[in-house]
Amino acid sequence: MLRVLGKRLLVKKEEVKKSGGLLLPEDSSPQEIFIVVSPGTEVPLKAGEKILAHRAYKQKVDLEGEEFFIMSLEDVLGVLDG
Repeated sequence: MLRVLGKRLLVKKEEVKKSGGLLLPEDSSPQEIFIVVSPGTEVPLKAGEKILAHRAYKQKVDLEGEEFFIMSLEDVLGVLDG
């Protein structure tokens, strides 16, 4: 797995599902929910935490056949509890 440095995060987009198991279509919201996979060395977050971040400010990366994103800590709007 990729280890990011500094104030960057390796994240994965959270899949939003209805109770029936159907995937909801992406809306036009400028924010998205991500799950932290690997926080950078200067990031005060832990792997597994859910964050709300700007949709536009991320770099797509394909690792081991999965889609991940690298983003800056400055683009994180907040941490979701629960």
